[in-house]
Amino acid sequence: MTASAALWLALSGGTASAIEELTSGDVRYITGGVGENEKRELLDRVSQYSLRIVTARKANGDFLADCKVTILRGGQTVLEAVMDGPVLMARLPPGSYSVRIEFEGKAQERAVKITPKSLMNNLYLYW
Repeated sequence: MTASAALWLALSGGTASAIEELTSGDVRYITGGVGENEKRELLDRVSQYSLRIVTARKANGDFLADCKVTILRGGQTVLEAVMDGPVLMARLPPGSYSVRIEFEGKAQERAVKITPKSLMNNLYLYW
């Protein structure tokens, strides 16, 4: 952020977004969820996305980061990313997808169907 942008934000009372929207192929996504500000921002933006992935440890519920996510549609990869926190939200068009999430060499796969009327599809994965 430039100094003038930071000054404008400070004077206007606004805050800069802590989470940047990224693109993988044609799919827009965000990832994060570390700290209260990021958690709040993810909740504020949830209506903009059709899939939310949340990762945690099975034994104690601790959230995980650094999970590798691959989403395929019809055998073609539409998103590849590494999670910056325990949450990844993607804006996927309607269709059927295969979601693969890998953490510490162990992978889990799930099938997801996004419909035009879907509000949010949630995947909770535990290692």
